[in-house]
Amino acid sequence: GDGDGDGDGDGDGDGDGDEDGDGDGDGDGDGDGDTTEVCTTEVCKTSAKSIISKMDVNVSPCEDFYEFTCGKYVKDNTNPDGQSDMSIFADLSNDIMTTTLEILEANDDDVPEVVKKARSYYKSCINMSSINDEGKKQYKTIFGSKGALGGYPILNSQWNLEEKSKELALGRVLYDYNEGILIQSYVYLDAQNTAQHILYMDQA
Repeated sequence: GDGDGDGDGDGDGDGDGDEDGDGDGDGDGDGDGDTTEVCTTEVCKTSAKSIISKMDVNVSPCEDFYEFTCGKYVKDNTNPDGQSDMSIFADLSNDIMTTTLEILEANDDDVPEVVKKARSYYKSCINMSSINDEGKKQYKTIFGSKGALGGYPILNSQWNLEEKSKELALGRVLYDYNEGILIQSYVYLDAQNTAQHILYMDQA
């Protein structure tokens, strides 16, 4: 009885031990592999919701990955007035700009010194009276008799348009001051086909 009991007990014990050992080993391995830390902060939740809202889960990522990841964003958004294209980066840039303006235009005093300096600099940039006065000086420099255009009708009644090369004058201003007059032109990537560059024209 003792022998059988010991034998059965030892055998069962060893067997259970092996199984437990394997089980513990497998369990620890699987547990380590499956354990994932999930961010549950409000920022993470908002980011996850934003990403998911732009995906088109009805499209197979193996067939059209870009449509799968961004399809809903394209369908739900149209180009805002005055913008030639739209993108997540443009949206983020607008959000950052809005937040920055809110900080710069706030009146609270309990802020770091760097914020106070930024606000002071910002106020100087929107001081239209000072900007207009400085602008007049620059225009006189450019359009004065010794400027790039060699004079300007509003500032000099003796200015003869027929004697001047309009194209050359405008080119001089663009070359010397990197400023367009009436029209600004520049070369940049084509928003519809980034494999090529195109000439953009905009108001100066």
